[in-house]
Amino acid sequence: MPNPSPPVALDAPMRIKPSNYPPPFASQMDGREKRPLGDLFGLTNFGVNLTQLAPGAVSSLRHAHTTQDEFVYVLQGHPTLHTDEGRTRLSPGMCAGFKAGSGNGHRLVNETSEAVVYSTDMAPTIVRDGQFRLFFFSREETRIHVHVAHVDGEAKFWLTPQVALANHTGLSATQLRQAQEVVNSHLKEIQDAWTHHFGG
Repeated sequence: MPNPSPPVALDAPMRIKPSNYPPPFASQMDGREKRPLGDLFGLTNFGVNLTQLAPGAVSSLRHAHTTQDEFVYVLQGHPTLHTDEGRTRLSPGMCAGFKAGSGNGHRLVNETSEAVVYSTDMAPTIVRDGQFRLFFFSREETRIHVHVAHVDGEAKFWLTPQVALANHTGLSATQLRQAQEVVNSHLKEIQDAWTHHFGG
């Protein structure tokens, strides 16, 4: 449920798991603190994160999105934006956007002696395939999974240790089989999107 009064964003709880990257990449996220602000209000149609980078910290490994747009807005400090075009120093009030499918690898690096604070906004729709839309809610649990929407209903699939139906409503056996085939065919995209959306 939404909070009864607007909270201070920097007072919001940090994400429990520091990184979804496997070793040795996870250690490169030291000095990064993420606060999933959307979770405070039960938002499910898009994700909002407030991230703070200590001096020397990075936002993520350089990456590009195939199915998700990403928007970054700098609130404090002067991070360096690293993209295919090179390196650009940003200031508070500046923003950057990355359209899905552009292939432009990006990340932020704090090369200063002061903390950097920025927000990111991402729509959690991962794939549209035929009549199915694959998407995330704000993380209601840590086990990796994906939701599949269809005009007739919806299903949830676990992705580990293998793709398996968790629950569903309104879908026929044929539609469930088709939905699982779609999940399997886009498995790598979903896993990559989970890592980034919930903080790689």
